[in-house]
Amino acid sequence: MKNIAFLRTAVDFAFSCILLIALGSTSFVHAAPLKIQTPQPTLKVFWWNVRYYSIDQKLIQNLIKEKSQTHDVLFLGESRAKDFEILHQQNPHMYAYSSYYSRDRTGTEDYQIGVLSRYPLVIKQSVALDWGTDEQKRQWVAEHGKILPNYPIRNLNVYELKKDGQVFLLSPIHVFNPWPTLMKEKEGEVLASYSVASEVIFSFRDPLFYQVQNILRFITNWGLHTSPLPYMIIGDFNSPTRPVRGAAVNLITHYLKLLSQDPHIVWFSKDRNYTYPTALATELGEADTTHQVKIDHAFGNRNVKVLGYQILHEEGSDHYPIEIEISAQQ
Repeated sequence: MKNIAFLRTAVDFAFSCILLIALGSTSFVHAAPLKIQTPQPTLKVFWWNVRYYSIDQKLIQNLIKEKSQTHDVLFLGESRAKDFEILHQQNPHMYAYSSYYSRDRTGTEDYQIGVLSRYPLVIKQSVALDWGTDEQKRQWVAEHGKILPNYPIRNLNVYELKKDGQVFLLSPIHVFNPWPTLMKEKEGEVLASYSVASEVIFSFRDPLFYQVQNILRFITNWGLHTSPLPYMIIGDFNSPTRPVRGAAVNLITHYLKLLSQDPHIVWFSKDRNYTYPTALATELGEADTTHQVKIDHAFGNRNVKVLGYQILHEEGSDHYPIEIEISAQQ
């Protein structure tokens, strides 16, 4: 009996030691807390210069109806107010906004960038983006004998969009191109020669260059390039390639490189394919160039993470649409 009692005592003592060791070890060994990463909200953005819906309105309406089901924001350049209202009626689940970018001589605001969004947008900044100084415009008139239109006044707007707790900043843009007016043949005479065009394109007097300089100035003055929030500017930056006939080089890089030279700004579309002209527009004689031009672009600050970028070969306009999916950098 004494042996049995002793054995029990020994077993109990051994078990107690093991238990104390196990409990004691927990005070020295700490497991790393489990990190559960929640997925970053993503934003799908669609840009399309719809050319006043004049190429094929039905194709445009069908594609926009499809994209309104899958995308968060649709920016539609060269929209007429009456046609854009029809689009909104066809897509009532989207908020509708008009980012005016032109005023005609009577002062009416008809042509615009139409905006359809799943989420409310708030304008945080807005500024008129003129195509040149008064002195530059006087020089144009003196040199070319042609009064360029004083419109359109393009607005550079910065929209704030909140999705699932994440704030995005977005700017749709359509840079004004006065070259078709200057190069238009009138009674067999070209108002601006190739040599004059080349001279101006590679100088500060180029209206496109002037506008991009101002875009960069506004972006930096507003602190968008270094903002902790993801900021993207997307749209039609136009190109001097079209009026300079016979030019095979895409001269748009001459002034767009201004934006990408800023270390805080990324050119998302730099190595992408052309967006102008479409096959349908060329077939119908609606495209004013035989050259394929990289004309629609997207830039952003380094807090934008690009998850996908695609040029859609969808017909209906003289431009192909682009879509980009982004999130905030973690």
